[in-house]
Amino acid sequence: MKRNVFLIIISVVIIAVIFLSSKFNKETADDPEILTQAENGTFKIEISSSGVLDAKNSVNIEGPFGLRRARIWEVKIENLVDEGTVVNKGDYVGSLDASELSDRIENEQNDLLQSSSAFIRLFKLINESC
Repeated sequence: MKRNVFLIIISVVIIAVIFLSSKFNKETADDPEILTQAENGTFKIEISSSGVLDAKNSVNIEGPFGLRRARIWEVKIENLVDEGTVVNKGDYVGSLDASELSDRIENEQNDLLQSSSAFIRLFKLINESC
């Protein structure tokens, strides 16, 4: 019971200290008013804003299918029509850099040639041993 009375007294003291410190430490400096003399003239309205503007009518253009299957993850845009150009379905829009695809095709052809040569040598070796 003495413990409960002690806790109540300490709580009241803490609340009183907080209340009194907030009362006496209040800053009395109010924001000063800014006054100016009114002038007669044209009232100019200027609005500046930043952001992104989306087109009212736009179409997403996707790259060719099968690039992922060929393990090509990034393709550079080589040529693109000017921004704002109106194009119809089937019109030229741009071209992609084909150098990576050409290099991959050439590497695959070289691998095929090496595999074919190895197969022919193995086939000749088997025929000679029989």
